[in-house]
Amino acid sequence: MNKVDFSEEELEEISNPVKSETLPVLSMMNALPDPVVCFNRDLMIRYNNHSARSFFRLNDEQFLKKDMVELLGDENIVIKSVKTAVRENKSLTLHDVGVKGRPVSSVIILPVEINAWYLLMFHQRYMTLGDEWNEKTKYSMHDTQRKIHMMQYEIRNPLASILSAVQRLEKSKQISDEDRELTNGIGHEALKIQEGMKNLMILNEVQYRLYGSTNLHEILNRVIQMIHEKYGSDIKIEKKFDPSMPNIRGDFDTMIHAHMNIIKNAIEALPDKKGKISLRTFYDKAAGLNIEIEDNGMGIPPDKINHIFQPHFTTKTDGQGMGLPVASKIIDEHGGTINVKSEPGKTVFKINLPVLEDNF
Repeated sequence: MNKVDFSEEELEEISNPVKSETLPVLSMMNALPDPVVCFNRDLMIRYNNHSARSFFRLNDEQFLKKDMVELLGDENIVIKSVKTAVRENKSLTLHDVGVKGRPVSSVIILPVEINAWYLLMFHQRYMTLGDEWNEKTKYSMHDTQRKIHMMQYEIRNPLASILSAVQRLEKSKQISDEDRELTNGIGHEALKIQEGMKNLMILNEVQYRLYGSTNLHEILNRVIQMIHEKYGSDIKIEKKFDPSMPNIRGDFDTMIHAHMNIIKNAIEALPDKKGKISLRTFYDKAAGLNIEIEDNGMGIPPDKINHIFQPHFTTKTDGQGMGLPVASKIIDEHGGTINVKSEPGKTVFKINLPVLEDNF
């Protein structure tokens, strides 16, 4: 292995990347509602605020292992502007661009005096909307949520009757093979409607005040039970749980829904829906609670992986493209992040969640 020699300045930055006099400034950045990322001339990330971690769905440790090219992508107009700003040591502003497939209204890149860093900050599109518009939208959303509730009650009972009738017909010995196939098709479509209604209801936020002390292992064990009920013995689930995991502040039912969606997505990536799913949990005081969901399926193509959390994006012929976006929304509402790494034969979803506060 070749020996790498660092200059005194580089050694100082590696050993002490944040000088004490800059801490108040960084604390102020962390309180900003807009994502902020600081990086050096080599494009190595040196600081990220809470909004940036939420936007990119990375924790602090994962952030600091990346450079700006890995974070933004090597063909993105933003990274090209970042390189220009560093090369010419100047400030740049971009308008109406995309970052990780999400529209932002403006991106600011500028040199800062802190440790000779550069700062990247962007405003998401919704940040430009006025208070009047927000009030109208809030009112409209309440009306939409009310209609969703009404629709649920209108659909739930007839749907339950259809599914019950399908189950009776499937058990009957008096119908032909052709009619049985038709019955199976009706049942399949009815289940899709039922799943779609569940996702619509999840999009109505669970109020934070209703959240309680929730045990992640109880959630995962319930999901495992549901998976075995749905898929039988074809799916092998291997679990390795950290016994020191503390509780989170959350909603038990929606967290079950989130993890069920992610694991179902993993199962659908397995050849013939047969294979192994690994569930791992571990607790770190600095990084919080972590859950890893790994499958040995075909993997997610590189050109698709940045879109899988977008609503209605799907690579399945009969998919709705709502499972992962709903899971992402639930995790985000619980103050967590979710990210994914994939290669042929291995895909890992990693969820990071905050610990329940002591004074809860």
